[in-house]
Amino acid sequence: MKVFDEAVLRLTAVYTAILLTVSVGFSVACYFAADHELNRPFRQRGGVNITHEIAPNGDETFLVWARERDNEIRTGFLMQLVFINFGIVVGGAVLSYFLARRTLRPIREMTERQANFISDASHELRTPLAAIQMENEVLLKDEKAKSGDYKKQVESNLEELYKVTGLTERLLEITQTDSLNLTEVNAAKTVEIAVRKMTKMAGRKDVKLANKVGQLKLRANAAALEQILLILLDNAIKYSPHGKCVTVGQRDQKLYVADEGDGIGPEDLPHIFDRFYRAEKSRTTDGYGLGLSLAQHLAGKMNLKITAGNGKVGGAIFWIA
Repeated sequence: MKVFDEAVLRLTAVYTAILLTVSVGFSVACYFAADHELNRPFRQRGGVNITHEIAPNGDETFLVWARERDNEIRTGFLMQLVFINFGIVVGGAVLSYFLARRTLRPIREMTERQANFISDASHELRTPLAAIQMENEVLLKDEKAKSGDYKKQVESNLEELYKVTGLTERLLEITQTDSLNLTEVNAAKTVEIAVRKMTKMAGRKDVKLANKVGQLKLRANAAALEQILLILLDNAIKYSPHGKCVTVGQRDQKLYVADEGDGIGPEDLPHIFDRFYRAEKSRTTDGYGLGLSLAQHLAGKMNLKITAGNGKVGGAIFWIA
């Protein structure tokens, strides 16, 4: 991403400038401290200037040599500081670049996820809207259309609009869910409510619902936990063959929802909770691939996590823990 690369370079420049300022400032202080010591006259010993002992009879040969040696030390020290600062700047710039990339990586990943999310949402919204537009245009061009045809078209429009409304509601639930109030929840009661709400849907497909949850307490939000269960049950019922059973149970301190369908393919497992992701074999079912993503999002708000897998005898199983 061009914006990310530009941000990395700007942050690298800032890091390097800060490092250069500190390094040069410290070097200048060291140089002036050394220069001050080199310019300091010989100390007095017993009240007598020892210069007369070093250079008797006014012979300043040694003093000239000492000053020349001081100048050589001063020049050499200055050159060493220059090389040290050059090395610090070059090495610091390289280190700052990698540090800047590491610092901005989470922002880049978040930005990419947002861009993908917007792109996927736009695609999903465009499909029903395009269908509505095309069907209406075809009907308007049909000179033989009757009132019954228009009525059917309105019904079709409403059906598509219901899908759009459902999609936007799911999107809002994902993006606007903030922190949740957590309390000790009677999981058995929440499961009972969720199973009761899904009984009618299961009956239409001749799928049985089995509640095997006993006394179980979870630190969670009752409404959010119920929403998660509704999503998992809805998902299990959709992909269960007629006459099969969907089970909500518990093991240790974990809740699970298991079905007796075909299970989850190994190529789908890593992506099952991705937004808008739908397994190839599920393309013919209704939905937008947002339910499991929303369930995982809600679970995360309660410090819980949903994991997916396949049961020992087949079928998908989702654990909440």
